[in-house]
Order: sequence, then C-alpha cells, then structure tokens
Amino acid sequence: MQSPRSEIWHIIKQLLFQLDPEKAHHQTISLLKAGLALSPSLLRMVSGFPKTGHQAKNLPVIFGMPFQSRIGLAAGFDKNAELLPALPYLGFGFSEVGTVTPLPQPGNLPPRRFRDPA
Repeated sequence: MQSPRSEIWHIIKQLLFQLDPEKAHHQTISLLKAGLALSPSLLRMVSGFPKTGHQAKNLPVIFGMPFQSRIGLAAGFDKNAELLPALPYLGFGFSEVGTVTPLPQPGNLPPRRFRDPA
C-alpha cells in the first residue's frame, strides 16, 4: 500500500500528464502559488520534506551560507522567481531562478518541455 503522500503525487502526476507539457508547467506553478498562499506547511506535508531542524547532518556551508538541503532546482522552472518562497518547503536548498534583463525576453519557441514518463 502506498503512503498518502505518494498517492497524492501519483494522482497529481496522472492529472498533469493529461495536459500539454507547457500547460502542465503553468498549472504546477499556479498550484504551488496557491499552496503557498493557503499554507506553506501543506506544501511541506505533501512534499514529505522534514521540518526545519530535522535535516540531515553535514549539510553544505558555502561562503559561510548554510544550506537546508543538498537538492537544488535548475534554471528554467521558475524563470520569474514566483515560487522562491515556496521552494524551501518543497525541499530545495537553492535555486537558479533566471537572469535580470532590462526588458522581457520572448524565450525559446515551443516545444520547450519534454516528459520522461518513467
């Protein structure tokens, strides 16, 4: 039997995989923003990341800055830094959120996202 958390992720994955990858990405950002607005603790509960203070030992300290997790989020997911406050609740210790430009940039042409169902 799956844990309730893994059942939740399984259902969310099934729903998102029925959408176009671009729409699924935007829906995921919307859902995470809503989760952050409702309750950051809800994001932590669903992600399964432990509360602050229960992290693994020997976490990295770089240039005197301690990281809460060794897991980082690569560039491209949160280009507009909309989810920066939510990322620690999801278990990310750091993130590359994009580049500052004087004017908005159009980005690459679709398709920009691909899936690996496994």
